[in-house]
Amino acid sequence: MKFTKGDIVIIPVPFTDNKGYKLRPAVVISNEKVHQTGDAMIVQITSKLKQNNLSIALTKDDVTDSLPAKSYIRFHCCPVKFYFLPTGLYR
Repeated sequence: MKFTKGDIVIIPVPFTDNKGYKLRPAVVISNEKVHQTGDAMIVQITSKLKQNNLSIALTKDDVTDSLPAKSYIRFHCCPVKFYFLPTGLYR
């Protein structure tokens, strides 16, 4: 499947005990040069805003699809939820 910067994808995020996972939304932030390797850089998104000035709101200009709710990328969690994944692992 071909992805474009700004696409919303669903990824399997493993639990901390690695005994399962939960499907979560993410946004593709890498460009076509990275996608040619078969990978894409994505960052997990959330609809829960923390009032600490460490979240970035996603706008319609940031994504290629509409979001069901106001969504954010959070930069206050450790580690920040960035992933490089083979494009076959998400949809």
